[in-house]
Amino acid sequence: MPLTGQTVVEDRNAEIRRRFDERRRAALRDAVTPETIDEFCSDVIGRKPRTLALRHLLNFMRMAPIEGRTFAYAAPSYESYYLARLHAERGVPPTVDTSRTFRTKEDAIAAAFLERAHEITGIGSVEADNI
Repeated sequence: MPLTGQTVVEDRNAEIRRRFDERRRAALRDAVTPETIDEFCSDVIGRKPRTLALRHLLNFMRMAPIEGRTFAYAAPSYESYYLARLHAERGVPPTVDTSRTFRTKEDAIAAAFLERAHEITGIGSVEADNI
């Protein structure tokens, strides 16, 4: 039986993912509060139980695409840590930002969390320091 009508089939997955991402970011903006940030920064490893708002925020961060994801990068000597951004292409090394140096991995992880939380909320880094 021949097809009639529309002959170009659109891949709607990208549109569906974009709409889901927009809705989820809007819902998570309320979760990025000073209390949530303090909760994470005081226990970056997660030894204590976390609130529901923080768990939702961390789950969203984990499911984000690899491209552009900020993470804590350890210098080869493990004496200092930096923030870096991942690339989705295989074999491309991360882009390391050496302008800020952290003495402990916990400080670097907290800084990466703050940067990613600010990306979700859409608040600029100057405004985000006041959160």
